[in-house]
Amino acid sequence: MAGKKNRILQPGDTEFLQLGLFSAPNTGQTRLADYPEVYRDEENFRRVAEGAEGMLGLDFEFNTETLVPTVIGISNWKEAASIWCTPSIIFWLESLRRARGFLYSGHAVLTADRQVLEKATGIPTSLTDWSDSMLTFWLANADLCKNPGKEADEEGGLGFMGLGTMVSLTTDLPHHKTCRGKNCEELICPRHDVRGYCAIDAYGGLLGDRKSREDLRAYGTPESAVTFIHRLADLSQRMSTLGVRVDREYVKTLDATMAEDQEKLFGGPDAPFNPRSPKAVLGWCREHKIFLSSTDKDAVQTAVEKVAAESGFAGDRFEEVRDQLDANVDSLEPVLKTLYNLYTYKVLGKGTDSWFHDRYFGKDGLLHPRFPVTGTSTGRLSSSRPNYQNIPKRGWGKKLRGAFIPADPDSYLVEADFSQLELRICLYLAGIDQSVIGADAFTWLVVQ
Repeated sequence: MAGKKNRILQPGDTEFLQLGLFSAPNTGQTRLADYPEVYRDEENFRRVAEGAEGMLGLDFEFNTETLVPTVIGISNWKEAASIWCTPSIIFWLESLRRARGFLYSGHAVLTADRQVLEKATGIPTSLTDWSDSMLTFWLANADLCKNPGKEADEEGGLGFMGLGTMVSLTTDLPHHKTCRGKNCEELICPRHDVRGYCAIDAYGGLLGDRKSREDLRAYGTPESAVTFIHRLADLSQRMSTLGVRVDREYVKTLDATMAEDQEKLFGGPDAPFNPRSPKAVLGWCREHKIFLSSTDKDAVQTAVEKVAAESGFAGDRFEEVRDQLDANVDSLEPVLKTLYNLYTYKVLGKGTDSWFHDRYFGKDGLLHPRFPVTGTSTGRLSSSRPNYQNIPKRGWGKKLRGAFIPADPDSYLVEADFSQLELRICLYLAGIDQSVIGADAFTWLVVQ
């Protein structure tokens, strides 16, 4: 070697490193397994589709703004095929599916491919016509949700719920998600062979769905759970499509108000430190035995959680701790109050952009937050772009919530109290008549 590498490189145009991770049948190197036969002509495309039994793997390459498909990939259990997409081939495929009664299977098909197909044909499909391998993989491997950036809506934002991870864990296919540089000649690749890549996406999603369903049966998971999670994903997609109307003029005035509130937190000669100075912030924290990894919002939040817990404020999520601190802000002991004010200062410094930045609004002028069902290991919905579930209940958060207005001027927004919801659900599932519980389910439970 010419010199020691200080980082691991992926194969590019000149590197031949890590061939074990990117091996494929015709590299002449050690390979993990062969890809299935992949066809790129219409005759074989139709033959592969006609050979489907029970499920047909489906994957589109499409414009995310217009949902116009450019490539369509399919797979039965043995072969895969992909061709440039035309209206006639989509209509033919959908007619074949209806006649044969098989399901479309693939990764994130409910939130992507289903919309593409329905827009291309103008014909709605039933939820029972689809099997989403992301959902079945999540049911079998929900612990993999604990991954940084899992809610980001960007390349790789699915984290360990992505197709690449599922294929790696449920099949012995060679890695196909990354270009191999010089080793990419005539290979499956998202850059050099889009059609072959789309075909393997369809094949991998189909096989991953089957393996995940086998795991679920081995775990004793009822089929009703699979049906339920598909219904929930469909509902979440509909919620996102419906959108939320925002009073954007009110948002502008709110930004100005938040800037004023930010200055009030550390204004005047009695301010403990200059919050804009990392050196001053870190110095004050060290003086009070608080050690920050940095002065950004996340590091300050971690410190708030620790100090708050030492003062008797605790919760399973930071939102719960924050609500307690908001409700008792005037009586907090000085160090915790200053630290919490610093956290609030950091949040206010972002203004309303976390929820109302222009990039989050669609062409219809509405917000369309996403509600992924595979974003948490517990089954709670997550939210992203923007995080619609992360708006504080009190203080400036209450002002933020005032920006949401009814889509119909003749309608009203109704606030529902979710207090003790989990306990009430447990009592309901236990067969308890809700009318006898009263306003405080915990008190009723203790008495009984």
